[in-house]
Amino acid sequence: LFRSLLAVMPVLCAQTPPSSSATILSELRSGKYAEAKRLLDQALVASPNDARLWTLNGYALFHLGSEQAALAAYLRAVDISPEYLPALEGAAELEYKASNQAAVPLLQTILKLRPGDATSHAMLASLAYRRQDCGTAVEEFSECKTLIWSKASALGQYGSCLVRLKRAPEAISIFQRIMDLQPENERAPYNLAVVESLAGRNQDVIGVLTELVKKKPSDADSLDLLAEAYEKVSDTPHAVASLRQAIVAAPDVPRYYVDFANISLAHESYQVGIDMLNAGLKRIPNVASLYLARGILYVQMGRYE
Repeated sequence: LFRSLLAVMPVLCAQTPPSSSATILSELRSGKYAEAKRLLDQALVASPNDARLWTLNGYALFHLGSEQAALAAYLRAVDISPEYLPALEGAAELEYKASNQAAVPLLQTILKLRPGDATSHAMLASLAYRRQDCGTAVEEFSECKTLIWSKASALGQYGSCLVRLKRAPEAISIFQRIMDLQPENERAPYNLAVVESLAGRNQDVIGVLTELVKKKPSDADSLDLLAEAYEKVSDTPHAVASLRQAIVAAPDVPRYYVDFANISLAHESYQVGIDMLNAGLKRIPNVASLYLARGILYVQMGRYE
């Protein structure tokens, strides 16, 4: 995620004993991490408070597969030199990789030293999303849009938080981008349509889902959402047709029957709704919502018993 420590090793090894630093650097660059670790252990005995050596030690340990020991080495370097950037980056990356919120103060310090660092903002945003702090997540994602514009997972977190904050119109372009990045993802068009629906863009919902159900005519969730959009633009015949198709595709989902009953109620087609609910109750007889919906329709017909 951050720059490779190898790129800054000449700086890391500066001010360490020349012969020692040159040998350690050579071993690390050659991938001889065990030998580098042995040399670092010797160097740390002589210089136990050298943040550069502890950082190199962390780098070697990481490549030897000892991530916890590597993290401890990086944190030791940070304790010695709280604003030593290579150590902060190494520790933050390992904490982030483990989904630990302990990465947050490390990343915040990095941003003080290197303002505007997009990688740090992106990591802070993802950590905020994981702790369900969407306000912070959106603020951080907005600082690294260019970096995440090619990363569908980060965009998904960004868009989801905008929706949770009731900022669906702003999320539309993000879910559109996810669909462009993942044309093979069959849920991406549906997710876009959901956000468009929340934003009140029903014609756009119809456009997206019409194409989707052509490819997947048995996608009941898409058909249900499509029916909702049709009804909102006063195209009841298409709404009813889409709901019937959803019920045929997934006859054991109560919500579709209730949605059909709601349209029947809105248009005073009470018996049509009751007939559909009866059909549903034959398949799934122990669903309270279907009985409630049918009761409401009976009341509208004056059949109080």
